[in-house]
Amino acid sequence: MRLIQGAQELAQRHVVADALHADEPFELSRLLRLLLRTPVLREVPTRLIAYGAWPVRPKK
Repeated sequence: MRLIQGAQELAQRHVVADALHADEPFELSRLLRLLLRTPVLREVPTRLIAYGAWPVRPKK
């Protein structure tokens, strides 16, 4: 939960806030555009949300 909230805060601070305060059309940084175009890296946040950062195994 903390990992997801940290990622959301990071996105809010660096992407959304910049877009809301921009006087001209907003463009993502080159790094973010590259990440969004790379399928493996683009899926990382989704997998973290769905499965978590560490596997949890039930106790036997």
